[in-house]
Amino acid sequence: MDYIQGNPTRVPTRRAWVITIGWIWLAGSVLCWFAGGMAGQAWPYHTHSGPFLVFADGPVRDLDGLAQELVQLGERLQTELAIPLCIERIGLYLFHDRELYEQFLLQSVPHLTQRDVNRQGLFFLHGKTPVIVALVGADLRRTLRHEFVHAVLNPSCPQLPLWLDEGLAMYYEVPEGHGWQERLAESLERQARQGWEPNLSRLERLTRMQQMGVQEYAEAWSWTFLLLRGGPEYRTCLQSYLADLRRNSPARPLSERWLKSGQSPEQSWWAFYGWTPTRRASRWESWRQWWIR
Repeated sequence: MDYIQGNPTRVPTRRAWVITIGWIWLAGSVLCWFAGGMAGQAWPYHTHSGPFLVFADGPVRDLDGLAQELVQLGERLQTELAIPLCIERIGLYLFHDRELYEQFLLQSVPHLTQRDVNRQGLFFLHGKTPVIVALVGADLRRTLRHEFVHAVLNPSCPQLPLWLDEGLAMYYEVPEGHGWQERLAESLERQARQGWEPNLSRLERLTRMQQMGVQEYAEAWSWTFLLLRGGPEYRTCLQSYLADLRRNSPARPLSERWLKSGQSPEQSWWAFYGWTPTRRASRWESWRQWWIR
């Protein structure tokens, strides 16, 4: 999910008589925590783990292990992207109850729609404090990794373009560390059979979440995978671009920088994945087989 300004001090409510004392405790502790108080004890479940201030509507299994994994992911981001990250305090709100989760988001970030919250997790900034809200379930680990990438990159690199923000989150959400996303690869294959071709400059023009559909997410991931796995020259290009973005100065888009290599971005994409418009990707298939192993 993308960078959103929000206000988690808004009190979510459930419809009519189903408002519970448990939810009143939840809402009250949010108010007090962001006011600097200690009433986080009113949450049914609350704890502190690493840089995370955790509030939940019930116990969460292996929370310390998840927090440690995210801290290690932050270290990996700093190393691979050559970007310093400031990971001091992150609010982490975890819900077993989907209705409470959705109402919390809708009232914390008023401009969200029901469609926006129909997902497993979301990140927003409350002032300068990153906040991650997620549903507890089978995908919690991947969800937290995805939103954590947003939570630490956006404050450190506020000019990060939408496509790269999402591409990096999808690459690093993979717990095994290889970054391969089979479902996104399959989506691109289906689109390619209908005439789709990669176009980086088109992605760079997207600025709103609503412009990102399944195809855009899949393509953003494929470009990010190329930049991080294509070889030192690609990763260096990405690192240089991120460094320029952090200086808050106008940074030339990656699509323009790419031309220095003597190839267009699209030519590099075809070459890396072994695709031609009429032939199945040979390297794409090798990545798939490696991932399946």
